Amino acid sequence: MFQLIVGTFAVANSRVETVEDIRTRLREILTVFPAERLVVAPDCGLGHLPVHLAKQKLHNMKVAADSLP
Repeated sequence: MFQLIVGTFAVANSRVETVEDIRTRLREILTVFPAERLVVAPDCGLGHLPVHLAKQKLHNMKVAADSLP
């Protein structure tokens, strides 16, 4: 069985996606893909973002992912 890695936020811009933005995206995916095979991730590496933005984006991603079944 395979897993699906889902990019939940864009690293190409400095806008910090809210927890609700990410949660909404994940809920949409969970309508067609089972949670136990889902891997939540940023859309690619974080090396081009300032550290404070990368940390906030990762924090929001974790909070959103932890809030879903």
